[in-house]
Amino acid sequence: MARSVTLEDGTKAYAFGRDGLYVASPERAGKRYRVSGYDGIAFYVAGAIVEPTEVYDDETGEHVGYDYCPSGSLACVMVGDDRIHAVEGDEVAEIGENDYCHECGQIGCKHDGR
Repeated sequence: MARSVTLEDGTKAYAFGRDGLYVASPERAGKRYRVSGYDGIAFYVAGAIVEPTEVYDDETGEHVGYDYCPSGSLACVMVGDDRIHAVEGDEVAEIGENDYCHECGQIGCKHDGR
């Protein structure tokens, strides 16, 4: 189970690696993707990676917190694995439901009978 934190705006973010955070992408739920550099393996997108930006009070100049902005990268996971890979958004391409094996995650494998 991924560690989660609640951002200042109430959004739930999930931690990965040493200091990475991502926000879930419900619009990508259930979809699978081909990722550049990982030919032959299907991935799913766990969410959009966000980066902290310090926020300062305009009048006093005091640090008042952080805003978390999308970095343009995605938190992607190989089908059948649990490790998150940070991938640039333009390096993923959606694939069809029958284009990969639902058991091993290989693109083109038909071991699952599809």
